[in-house]
Amino acid sequence: TFDFGGHTLDAGPALKMMTISNPGTGDLRITSATIVNAAGGVDDDSRAFTFHTPLPLTVPPGETRQAQLRFTPPALGLTQAWLRVYSNDYDAYSGEGEDRVPAQVQLEGTGVASRIVMAHVDSSSGATVPLPSDGSPVDFGLATYDRPAAEHTFVASNVSAASVTLGSLSITSPFAAGADGLASPLASNTSDTFTLLLPTTAVGSFSGQVTLPIDGQEYPYIFYVSGEVLYPAPYWALH
Repeated sequence: TFDFGGHTLDAGPALKMMTISNPGTGDLRITSATIVNAAGGVDDDSRAFTFHTPLPLTVPPGETRQAQLRFTPPALGLTQAWLRVYSNDYDAYSGEGEDRVPAQVQLEGTGVASRIVMAHVDSSSGATVPLPSDGSPVDFGLATYDRPAAEHTFVASNVSAASVTLGSLSITSPFAAGADGLASPLASNTSDTFTLLLPTTAVGSFSGQVTLPIDGQEYPYIFYVSGEVLYPAPYWALH
């Protein structure tokens, strides 16, 4: 079973990488992949999962490749579906004739209600807006190498009827938390802002995951960020 664990309903899709291994002696060529329900059809549960790796995909002998899958909870509770992987590994197929099906992997994930709702401050308008509903990262935009770190402000709101104790943010490097940490506990129906930074000590395109543990909630709140650091534009002066 390929388990996404719990994911909050308002946080967009959960992203997870699946490792595809080829222990054989010839190339493994994956031509297509479909996601179906237990009866082999399509419904809200099967549509909750998507395969986000371009196909066909070739895995040489003795090597592995990564495939990205996404899970968007359709409702609270457990959601299950089956990933069918079509390839030239015919030994992995089962059944006979028209009932013959390729290798299958069970997918599951759990939709959970978070007591915390997250938003961010749009850098162009200054308005507070929800995080992207499609799970795409919050973009820090372009920053200049060796200048002050790019900053982006986020807002955490406690929408529950009781105070909530928040854990420490876990952030993929090079992104980092600013000095203004989140208040904890966060009182009922209140909000607090915090800043994330993208340092400019290295040039490149960066993406990362931000994880916020919430006390008394089995699963953390997760969202994604991205940004790019460029060298400054050449400056020419004639004297």
